[in-house]
Amino acid sequence: MEIIKRDNVADAIYDTLYQKIASGEWPEGSKIPNEYVLCEELGVSRISVRSAVQRFVALGMLEVKRGDGTYVKNFSLQEYLQQAVPFIIRSEDRRDMTEFREALESKAVRMAVELHNEDEIEELIRLFHISNDAFKRRDLDSYVALDMDFHRYLCTMSHNKILVTMWDAFVRPLTETVRYTASNIITSGVDVEDNHLLIALAIRERNVEKALENLHIVLDGILSPRSGDKASVLP
Repeated sequence: MEIIKRDNVADAIYDTLYQKIASGEWPEGSKIPNEYVLCEELGVSRISVRSAVQRFVALGMLEVKRGDGTYVKNFSLQEYLQQAVPFIIRSEDRRDMTEFREALESKAVRMAVELHNEDEIEELIRLFHISNDAFKRRDLDSYVALDMDFHRYLCTMSHNKILVTMWDAFVRPLTETVRYTASNIITSGVDVEDNHLLIALAIRERNVEKALENLHIVLDGILSPRSGDKASVLP
């Protein structure tokens, strides 16, 4: 390994070790050189090496086995984000979360309009019907879970793995925003309008404007559910 210069030592060690893992030079399950070897090869202190290794341990990319050594783990970006996001997003950030959802799902809808097949449309419609049935039964837990399934599938119809990964990473706070709104609507007993089916039908028609319009109505309902005698929109 190339000896590290003294400027920005910690970052330089981190970058060097990252390249070893990312390139496959240190494959999953392999044991990396111990601290003493790394110190000698990089020309840095043991403290600096240990600090860099601990950063990878915190990320879930390395695992220290006591009395044995340090091993490369199977890193999952999705798992890491799922654990980190709840610490970043607060319950009062509902508007920020909804705006994030609109950006994410709007892109998914645009791509789904172009790339969908009929089997995917049928599955999206099926998800709508079973979530709508759960709402009619006033089964809040089932409705929220099924509603999230509907919107996740909408993301999968983009055929973009990163969009789906981002959805999965934020699924916990997204679920809480839907639960908050759906709970208010279910307990109020008011009549509701459900625009989810209209999203699916607009995608089938390849009508991106209509699909986005109904998506906006659905997501806007999360922020401003109406109560009383007026109809509310299902989130």
